[in-house]
Formats: sequence, structure tokens, C-alpha cells
Amino acid sequence: MIMDREKYEVELKRLYDDAIKAKDFRLAFDILTIGRGDTQRPSRPRPR
Repeated sequence: MIMDREKYEVELKRLYDDAIKAKDFRLAFDILTIGRGDTQRPSRPRPR
């Protein structure tokens, strides 16, 4: 299902608020990182 960006962000915000109300801070953090797409740790530079 493809949603436009604005609708997607509103939905994420709602999920985030629900997670905070439920005191599920790990879920809330996951929701925040979903939106940015930087969930992977930065890779170490290759040694020369």
C-alpha cells in the first residue's frame, strides 16, 4: 500500500503517541528511526 508522505508521517506520529502512552519507549524509538531510515549503524571505514 503506497501512501503519500504527509499521510505516512501523520500515521507514524499517531503510532508514536500510542507507544508513549503505553510506556513502550523501545517501540517509540523504533518508530522514530523508521521515519529516518538510518536504523543501521554507520559502517566502519575500511582500514588502508
